[in-house]
Amino acid sequence: MTETLSATANGSPPAETAEFPATVISGDFTYLGNDLDLPGGDGTNDRVSWDFDFAGTPLSASDPLQSALLLLTVMPTNEGIETDSVEIRGLTPIVSPDIQTLPVGVTSTISLQLLDHYSSADILGALVDSKLPMLWQDDVIITFARLDLIQ
Repeated sequence: MTETLSATANGSPPAETAEFPATVISGDFTYLGNDLDLPGGDGTNDRVSWDFDFAGTPLSASDPLQSALLLLTVMPTNEGIETDSVEIRGLTPIVSPDIQTLPVGVTSTISLQLLDHYSSADILGALVDSKLPMLWQDDVIITFARLDLIQ
């Protein structure tokens, strides 16, 4: 029997910025600027991190995933989106035209099938205390993320 397990992260555009190494928290998202005198929270050269929390779900590392669909609502802030990536922390960054060709200044919702980039074992092995740590680099504001896992 298949079961869909979902976890979400929510936020809004940050109301402030902070100089590196300080961070800006916007809901479930944490923005960290870079060390080139660019502040965090403005969506330019930010490292945006969040966790998907699967605590209390029957997620089992012994059952392979049939699907791992990542849904993101983002607004690219500049043309630097051409070099952006998203990743499960500790795994290889996902570099995709689905990310890098988004229109600047426009809020878009994209979906990525993580099993096209990672194995089921890699995804399940990246869980830390039922949380899956995520990272986006580096030219967007993220307001929503959802991960649907089907075992």
